[in-house]
Amino acid sequence: MPDAVLYLIISTTVFVVLMFVFRIEEAREQRFLSPLRSWLDGVSDKVATVLLKLRLFVGAGTMRLFLHFVVHRLLQTVLRLVRTLERFFETRLRQNRRHATAISHDLERRSHLVEIAEHKQATALTEQEKRRMKAHH
Repeated sequence: MPDAVLYLIISTTVFVVLMFVFRIEEAREQRFLSPLRSWLDGVSDKVATVLLKLRLFVGAGTMRLFLHFVVHRLLQTVLRLVRTLERFFETRLRQNRRHATAISHDLERRSHLVEIAEHKQATALTEQEKRRMKAHH
């Protein structure tokens, strides 16, 4: 599925859920998680004010450059993490392949005659059971 379609589905779902939440809040005349949301409103106001002042002070271009730098660093970190995970899983995959190959070779070496002999030994009657069988005949 293309990324754009996935983003569309996610954003539409979030939009519909928020629409229902706001409708319920409007009907109840009370906000969900009111203290937390009030605190988050205050934090977002402060961040917006700081960013606006910073934009006026240093200019929009510098802020965009800084934002791109931060995003670039974040993506580098994610890429490093993905590479580490890839190496980890590749190692596990190779180990698993070696184990599977060893088990496969062990199974190939055992013939059906070995299986029959092991079954015969596992199901063999004890001496007492043999005597009991002879006594009945």
